[in-house]
Amino acid sequence: MSLQPRFVLRRFTLAIVTLALLAMAPSAFADEAFTVSSNVSSTTPFNLTLPSTLSNGKPVKTVVIEFVTADCDATTGTTYIGSAFIKVVFGGNFYIYTLPFPPGMSFPNTVEFSSAKKTEMFADPGSTLNYGLSANQPTCTVVFSGHLIPQ
Repeated sequence: MSLQPRFVLRRFTLAIVTLALLAMAPSAFADEAFTVSSNVSSTTPFNLTLPSTLSNGKPVKTVVIEFVTADCDATTGTTYIGSAFIKVVFGGNFYIYTLPFPPGMSFPNTVEFSSAKKTEMFADPGSTLNYGLSANQPTCTVVFSGHLIPQ
């Protein structure tokens, strides 16, 4: 018994349409991007509470920080501002990461230091992230971006 060509074509077309609809439909379990930023100086590290819910109100399972960028200004003559330290809690444990700063670029009234690092830091939702600098009291703007993994 052979299959009718029309029957095979209909099943093939139905399969293609179904796959196309699935590809276009938003996933109920899709990760959600996030970005947070703050100003900091080495004398006053900042703390921020990481997201614990998605935009749709669903709970977050894990926060993944994938990129950290900092733009810092220091007084003229500064040659080194040390490293940034990032403290996070994951799985109930405390972790400390350091991100070094390359040499700064001198301008007449300031020295600018910038750092942009691809990372993969995991943190508990709703936990506190702490960011500070190790030396020379620059003033910085720091941005963290990544994604939230839903429960």
